[in-house]
Amino acid sequence: MTPLKEAYALINSSHAMIGIHGAALTHSLFLRPGSVFVQVVPLGNEWVAQVCFEKSARDMGLEYMEYRIKAEESSLIEKYNKDDLKIKDPVAFRGKNWSPVVMSMYLKEQNVKLDLVRFRVYLKKVYKKAKKFMDKEG
Repeated sequence: MTPLKEAYALINSSHAMIGIHGAALTHSLFLRPGSVFVQVVPLGNEWVAQVCFEKSARDMGLEYMEYRIKAEESSLIEKYNKDDLKIKDPVAFRGKNWSPVVMSMYLKEQNVKLDLVRFRVYLKKVYKKAKKFMDKEG
């Protein structure tokens, strides 16, 4: 089996997949209906996360979940003040203008550092849903 074929077989046999918003989440196409698919959504990426992955995941029968990061989990907090509109309300900042500058800031310049205490609580919810799927599958 080729490495690519092995990777897709592994994904297809998984009960859950978690990843940060980005092109690699297209691997979710190989999950089975009923699998839990979790998208970690960086600041300012709510709309693009929905358009790129949420709708298709639901259409494929995946159990879609989102973990939306808080300002403190974004590297943008090191560059901008917490009260800056870019951080406090990215939707209001961008308006209807998803310009190359805005896109670059939220998609390319931003890194995520998860609050593991907060994420752990979320992972318990993910596990419960995945466990239901595992039990159903037998």
